Amino acid sequence: AAFAAVAAAAVVHCFQFGAMDTEQYKFRCEHFEERSQMWKEFILTVYAPPRGRGQPEISLFDLKNGRVFLKRGIYDQDGPIRLQDLHLQGTVTICARKLTVVEYVDEKTREFYEVACDQVHTLVGPGAMGQLGPMLTAAANAGLTVKRIRTLDRGGSGRFAAIELVGPNAVGAWHQAVHGSAGAGCAAAVSAEPATPETARVFESKHTTALYGDCSLCIVR
Repeated sequence: AAFAAVAAAAVVHCFQFGAMDTEQYKFRCEHFEERSQMWKEFILTVYAPPRGRGQPEISLFDLKNGRVFLKRGIYDQDGPIRLQDLHLQGTVTICARKLTVVEYVDEKTREFYEVACDQVHTLVGPGAMGQLGPMLTAAANAGLTVKRIRTLDRGGSGRFAAIELVGPNAVGAWHQAVHGSAGAGCAAAVSAEPATPETARVFESKHTTALYGDCSLCIVR
C-alpha cells in the first residue's frame, strides 16, 4: 500500500511536468549502493520524443524518501538511454548508478513492452558459427537488439554461441533473420525459444572461454 501511494505521487508529479508531444514510460528500479550496502528503489520515468526527434529525457523519484531525486532532463554521461534496454531485468546506468528494472509501473508501459520487448534465447551451433555476423546483421535490420552473448564450450560437441535478443515478435523475427541470411543448412544448427529465468542461467557463469579464435565478440558503442 505504501509503495502504491508513493508511486502514485511520482506518477502525478511526472504527469504535471510532462510534455504533450512525448510518450511517457514508467518503471520501478532498484540500485545497490556499495557505500551503505543497501538497496534503493526509484521510479524511473522516460519521456520518449517522436522517433528521430532527439534523445529521451528521464526523471528519477526516490521511493523511500518520497521526493524527486533527478529532475527531468537528459542524463547521458554514462551513455544514451535506450527504450529497448528497459525491459524487465534490463539495466541502465544513470549518473554512475546502475538501475535494474524490476516492475512496470503502469498498464501503458506494460502493454508497450510486452509487444516491443519480446525476448528470444538462441543457441548457435558449430555448423552456423561462420554465419553469426550475417545473422546478427539481419536481426538488427529486423528490429532486434542483442541483450547479451556468450560462447559455450560443449567439449566434443564444439563451441556454441548463446545469445539473448530483444524486440517485437522476437522468436519469429530471429527465425526469419536466420533463414534469410544463413540458409536452411545453417538454420538447422540454430535453436530458438522464449527467454526464461532458466535460459538466463547460461550467462551467469564467470568462467571465460575466450581463446581469441571462434569466439563471440560483442561491441558496445
